[in-house]
Amino acid sequence: MEKEHRINRKLREAVYERDGLTCQYCNKKVILTKDIRRKEDYLLQASIDHVIPRNDGGEDSMENCVTACRSCNSRKKDNTVDELKFLDLNNGDWTRIANSLILAFARTKLNTQETRIIFAIIHKTYGYNKPSDWVSNSQLEEITGIHRCHCANTITRLKERNIVTKTGNKIKLNKYYFNWRGLPKQVTKEVTNKTVPKQVIGSTQTGNQLVPKQVPTKDNITKENNTKEKKKIKEKRIHPFIEFKESVKSKGETYKEMGNHFTSKGNEKEYILEVFEKFILWWDEDNYKTGKKRYEDEDTFSVKSRLSTFFNRRKFNN
Repeated sequence: MEKEHRINRKLREAVYERDGLTCQYCNKKVILTKDIRRKEDYLLQASIDHVIPRNDGGEDSMENCVTACRSCNSRKKDNTVDELKFLDLNNGDWTRIANSLILAFARTKLNTQETRIIFAIIHKTYGYNKPSDWVSNSQLEEITGIHRCHCANTITRLKERNIVTKTGNKIKLNKYYFNWRGLPKQVTKEVTNKTVPKQVIGSTQTGNQLVPKQVPTKDNITKENNTKEKKKIKEKRIHPFIEFKESVKSKGETYKEMGNHFTSKGNEKEYILEVFEKFILWWDEDNYKTGKKRYEDEDTFSVKSRLSTFFNRRKFNN
């Protein structure tokens, strides 16, 4: 049988003193063996862990040895920290949430921004064992990466659907998911009591009558049909916003033209590119009321005038 490897007492004491008797994995205070009084204390019993395991050539040195509680040391075993990559639940870095609430979210239709905002609210409330908390738009922006004006709009939509409630500055998740409201139904024209034309019924029964031709032929093509087709071709032209969006990605002519225009007004190039990206995110967002993109709801769309308004608003807000 192999002898149990023992670490030098002086090295052990030096490591404990350097780490302040704190586990380097869960940041909890460890308890020396002589100070253990209860059964629960054994989970926090002080021990020495090799960062590089001895099986892989790790040495007994100050650089390779750290303080670890008994629980973390037993889970790490002969693995390195990079190989293990475990999520330590002993230090309270976890969120307690009911399974029924998770299933309710799985059944609820949410867009990308709404989902990210909800996860941020869960982190700020349930993540710290609080039913509600004061969460500003700048905090939501820092957590999700969404601009704070979009965060405010998303919170408003979630409040309208009763998924989130807000009293004063405090915000919380409505855990009574059976009171959540779904997306508003879009108005659709439903044809009721649709009957089959008599002529078609007769042709199927007797097999003698012919179904009237509905496909356009040389006889029924008129000038009106030609003009309608030309109008459809004109309607298929690229939207100015799409053209600008693609130009920003490829840094094309439209992007350079707009950049030169706003550079002449005293704006820096990095600031202009940042505003362009925020502008694209704003107009490319889904409108939950109509089910379309924001730019699709506009009858006329001038990129230059819209950008000027966007620049002015940002300067005013700053």
